[in-house]
Amino acid sequence: MVTVRVSNPLRSLTGGVGELRVPAATLAELFEAVDSAHPGFSERVRDEQGRLRNYVNAFVGDVESRHLAGMETPLSPGSVVTVVAAVAGG
Repeated sequence: MVTVRVSNPLRSLTGGVGELRVPAATLAELFEAVDSAHPGFSERVRDEQGRLRNYVNAFVGDVESRHLAGMETPLSPGSVVTVVAAVAGG
């Protein structure tokens, strides 16, 4: 199981839940698993090609997934993935 931490701006997509545990071997599988439990999550954070939207970052441990293998980043049991949406305003 992989732990998924969801930032406050995205918690409305997970019914207010900030931390989930899902089975996943890659980042893509993680988003599919979260979407299975919370329909619409993946559509909100991923584009039509399945990549993270520009305003969303996914950190595997302390490393942003775009600096790894993107959606094909391998995950191990016990991995922690933090999904963060950018917040703008003034």
